[in-house]
Amino acid sequence: MSNYCRTIEIIGEGITEKAYVESIRDIIKYRPRKIHQASSIAEIERCIKSCVARGVTDVLCLIDMDNKIADGQHDHDINAEKYHVLKAQYHNRILTNSKKESSHIVFIESYPSIEIFFLYYGQYTTAAKTNEGLKSELKDKYGYEVSAKYFNKHSLHEVVFSCNGGCLKNAINNSRKSAKNRSIDNKHAAYSEMHTLFDILEVYEQQV
Repeated sequence: MSNYCRTIEIIGEGITEKAYVESIRDIIKYRPRKIHQASSIAEIERCIKSCVARGVTDVLCLIDMDNKIADGQHDHDINAEKYHVLKAQYHNRILTNSKKESSHIVFIESYPSIEIFFLYYGQYTTAAKTNEGLKSELKDKYGYEVSAKYFNKHSLHEVVFSCNGGCLKNAINNSRKSAKNRSIDNKHAAYSEMHTLFDILEVYEQQV
C-alpha cells in the first residue's frame, strides 16, 4: 500500500475514542478520514465490512476489554465468545473487496478500557483496575469525565494530560511495556496496545 493512496478509518466503541483521536489530529502524520462509533460486537463487524467494501486501506479498531473477558458474568461470557470469533476472523488480516482493493484490519485492545492509556501519560501500572475505578482515578488527577459536554470543552491530549504534567512519549512507552509484560495468567492485569495506533499513524518527532 503506498502512502499516497493511504486511507485510514478508526472504529471505537464510544465517544471517548472519538474525542481522543480528534485531540491528536495535529500531532500525527496520517489523519483518519473517519472515526466510527460501534457500541456492540455486531456493530464493530458491520463497520469493518463497510470499510473493506469501500477500500479503506487501514481499519483500526479500538477495543475496551473489560466486558469481553469471561469472568462468570453472563453478558461478559457471551461477549468474550463473540469477540474471540470476531478477532480470529479479522485481526491483522488483509481483506480484498470486489474491486481488488485491500484493507488491513488491526484490533488495538486496552484493559479495562482506553482510559488506562490516559493514565499512562503520567504513570505506569499493570495493577488490576475496574473501568469505574480507573475513571475515578483520572477524575481525581485531571478532572476527567466521560460526557459530550466535557469532551467538547477539553482537548484530551493537550489540555487534560499534556498540560497537567503528562507526556505522550511516556504513554506510548508505558503502553508498549504493558503489552509486552502482560500476563496471560492474570486476565485482569491492566494493559494497553495503544502504542500500535501511534506506530501506524506516526507521531511528528517534535511532538513526543
